[in-house]
Amino acid sequence: MWSPEETARNLFHEQAFAEQMLAAPQTREGMEIILKNKLTSAKLAWEPRFLNPDLHKWLHRIKVPTLVVWGDDDKAMPVGYAPAWRDLIPNSRLEIIENCGHLPQVEKADRFVQLVNGFIGEVTR
Repeated sequence: MWSPEETARNLFHEQAFAEQMLAAPQTREGMEIILKNKLTSAKLAWEPRFLNPDLHKWLHRIKVPTLVVWGDDDKAMPVGYAPAWRDLIPNSRLEIIENCGHLPQVEKADRFVQLVNGFIGEVTR
């Protein structure tokens, strides 16, 4: 339920990324994508507010090696949840990126790519 400005600011640890997001001109197509994403998020996760008490029944079924990457300053999904995901997904590894918000693939792209490439190299040996 964040405003567009709150969303931009809460997605990133480094506020320069938020400033870039806020400075970008909004197109009709872009606004439609944002609205569709919000609607989909609400449909999938609204009750009760991104809490799925049955998630543990599903995560253990993941049968492939899994890398969980989390920003230590994630305001959308606080880092305190990260160990639970790691613990519930068999054969998973957790990497927490420092000074990073909800979008490590954007905010810390080089580190994110390094982690993913390393993980892929490990699991394909």
